[in-house]
Amino acid sequence: MVCWWILPVLVVAQPATTYSVVFTSTWSNTTHPLGFPANPHFSGLIGTTHNGTISIWTEGEIASAGIEQMAETGNKSTLRNEIQSARQVGTAGFVLDGGGISSSPSEVALEFFVNENHPFISLVSMLAPSPDWFVGVDQSSLRRI
Repeated sequence: MVCWWILPVLVVAQPATTYSVVFTSTWSNTTHPLGFPANPHFSGLIGTTHNGTISIWTEGEIASAGIEQMAETGNKSTLRNEIQSARQVGTAGFVLDGGGISSSPSEVALEFFVNENHPFISLVSMLAPSPDWFVGVDQSSLRRI
């Protein structure tokens, strides 16, 4: 139904890399002919680069107020504030804040920076129409092997 492509765009001399993430939704009446909803869409992307000590969401765990608001309404403001708080203490780095998919199937992309202090990415988007569904990646390492 959805694919996340995270690709390096440019490796610079400093210990930082620019990445591009492409979020592709293939969710359609063709892929899901039974019960496909009217107005299928995804909210704007929201996430962060971070170190290994935090997580903005974890499968099976209780959601933060920001994740709950994003999953229920698509509103990113509380989650953005949670990420900003993590940035203030140094556990989060670059804020990923991008567009959504207004009609599935489609895709959206954004660029972001990763450095040695914040080599992980977590990123989410609300799946609609739904009461509280979302898709995302959690603590995906972008360290070079």
